[in-house]
Amino acid sequence: MSFKYRLPAAILLVAASLCGTLDRASAQGEEWPARTVTIIVPFPAGGSQDVIARMMAQHLEKALGRPFVVENRLGAGGNIGTAAAAKAAPDGYTFVLSSSGPLANNRFLYKNLGYDPDRDLAPVSLVGQFPMVIISAPNTQITDIKSYIARAGREPSLEIGTPGAGTMGALTASLLESATKTKVLHVPYAGGAPALNATVGNQIPLATDVVNGAVVGMISSGKVNGVAITSVKRFSGLPNLATAAEQGYPQIEAGVHFALVGPANLPAAIVAKLNSEIDRYIAVPETRAKLESLGAEVIGGKPEAVTAMVSDSLRRWQPIIQANGIEPR
Repeated sequence: MSFKYRLPAAILLVAASLCGTLDRASAQGEEWPARTVTIIVPFPAGGSQDVIARMMAQHLEKALGRPFVVENRLGAGGNIGTAAAAKAAPDGYTFVLSSSGPLANNRFLYKNLGYDPDRDLAPVSLVGQFPMVIISAPNTQITDIKSYIARAGREPSLEIGTPGAGTMGALTASLLESATKTKVLHVPYAGGAPALNATVGNQIPLATDVVNGAVVGMISSGKVNGVAITSVKRFSGLPNLATAAEQGYPQIEAGVHFALVGPANLPAAIVAKLNSEIDRYIAVPETRAKLESLGAEVIGGKPEAVTAMVSDSLRRWQPIIQANGIEPR
């Protein structure tokens, strides 16, 4: 075969190579999002955090023109789902609506998270927080912190139910003890719902949990007594329930923050675009009302707010965890 027949083939090879290079360059320069975005929720479907993630996904899909899907990946106190996002490609197509446990406190509660929260994650938006609430069974006379202290003084074996060892509910119970100089018997349940049900049924005198629709309904209907809310200011869904600070115990401040984060090294433009859109969404009065009905306090703000929340959580809760001798599992 003469050379003049080889030349077109060589030209075709070069052209194909150039096309491939141009395609890759075009893909790298494509406007985000160009395809489906996944938001991982590291907790069960149907819970408040899951509902909020689905609300956000629905809005973002409409606002940004591409599908946003929610995927539940459970286990290890939120570590498994958060680790999945930490290990994803930093291309803007995988995020996790995580919380202050996997982002901060779990490093003191688990021997191996499967990721480094500081090194492997990029903050996007501090969406809000669920304050904690202390409740009592309807057949008790415990209706505030003062009556709790009186009962604990008479009854050293007074029990308090929590959503599980190492949870924010358990840490809040420890904070209650240290602030009031009392001692109670911690009873860990397999989640907040069983502890709430046991309190409603007078099987246990006290319990702690994050504020959610079920807890708000039980307090509002008188099926349990509200003892104190642990937020800085009163929660709008329970306007008659005094904060611990109002009752003279400002030390008893606790809540579960939830934030959207992604894998480290996310493009700054994607972080800025997503942060701006989330802030715009949660500022809408109807959105805020819906989030509050789920027990959430809306926060928002720049990505740096997530970093500040993590630092504050570590500062506040590490001493409580260590003082109670909680060993990593």
